[in-house]
Amino acid sequence: MKHAMLFFAFLINFSLQAQYYYNDLLANRETMQHHALMRKLRVKSLQVVITNDRPAAEEEILLTQEFSMDGKKVILYTNEAPGSTNRTITQYEGGKLIRSVAGNRRGDVSTTFSYAPTGRLQSIQSITRDTTLNIKQLETHIYFFRKDSLPENAYIVRDNTDTLAIIFKTDSLDLVAEEIWMRGKKQVERFYFYYDNNRRLTDVVRFNKKAGQLLPDYLFNYDETGKLTKMIQVPRMGSSYVTSEYYYDEKGLKLTELINSKDKQQSSRITYRYTYW
Repeated sequence: MKHAMLFFAFLINFSLQAQYYYNDLLANRETMQHHALMRKLRVKSLQVVITNDRPAAEEEILLTQEFSMDGKKVILYTNEAPGSTNRTITQYEGGKLIRSVAGNRRGDVSTTFSYAPTGRLQSIQSITRDTTLNIKQLETHIYFFRKDSLPENAYIVRDNTDTLAIIFKTDSLDLVAEEIWMRGKKQVERFYFYYDNNRRLTDVVRFNKKAGQLLPDYLFNYDETGKLTKMIQVPRMGSSYVTSEYYYDEKGLKLTELINSKDKQQSSRITYRYTYW
């Protein structure tokens, strides 16, 4: 399951080391675009399997998605361990992602998405329940936009007490160029975003204290139609990296993902299989 986050992001929530601009705003938009494509092509189910590059390797089912015919519900099953399956139910209204509930034997996470009349994402509220430890945690993300619809700032509030302020800075092309985390008057983290000539995100960068310079966390490449063809993930600590290459069919559905580490010690092939209504 260590490869899961390399492609779960495309299917679920695009988790890129907690950058809120990417995880919340861009991911919300791209998740709904992906869901719209599944509906347009009348996809009934999607199964994702992985084959590791080793002798006598067997396929492992990583996840299965089931799409309702009316487009209002998606059920995701992931294999946590032999005999243990996690389930996530996602709900849509009017093509918008409004709610998801992810559960396993230890508890669940319930997430609600709220939108302004203009369609912009206003807030995300997540409630995490751990039944084994009897813990309940609340986290709310609240977004504020400028009149030109660009994000200006956000607040990440945990359990109504701990607040992290997020400041977004834009460039002359009206693209988000920086994301700054502030706790009180102290800067906690700072990310930089770079784009190609078609306004597509190509680099997510931050200052690496160990190296003493700005280094990328993620690099993205696209084809002429705008589909993501390659992603390079650079761990925050260490000099290695992982490359994922994506291949699609003529309808735009992802068919194959090839994953390789820098030293070629890890190599895996992920296959996407679809059924239709």
